Amino acid sequence: MKQHCPCHSGQTYDACCQSLHLGKPANSAEQLMRSRYSAYVLKMADYLNTTQHAKKGSATAKLDRLSPSDLQGIKWLELEIIDTQTQDLNHAIVTFKAHFRIGKQKTLTLHETSQFIFENGNWFYVDGEIHSG
Repeated sequence: MKQHCPCHSGQTYDACCQSLHLGKPANSAEQLMRSRYSAYVLKMADYLNTTQHAKKGSATAKLDRLSPSDLQGIKWLELEIIDTQTQDLNHAIVTFKAHFRIGKQKTLTLHETSQFIFENGNWFYVDGEIHSG
């Protein structure tokens, strides 16, 4: 039996995010967002690092790179894409909610508006604004 994709697209993993995890470029910022969520679920730190934009001067460029141990202890439950906006050919915004649990805690929600950039034939996650409440 084929595994459902962790990004909740309704497709199987091999028909959805797997090809991106194996190196195929994403066709859109939303597709990259979904594949990054799946990478969190599957604890694929290398993929998260390679799809993170290393823009000089950005806050994200200064963060340490993720390691597989950084992804332990979190159980990702569901991804909801709220909105996708393409600003121009090279910039897009994806607003999403990712539901998760740490240990036996109640379900928590990360609500973020993420910035993406298209550069050298690839979409990259730049940074995001986390919404409270």
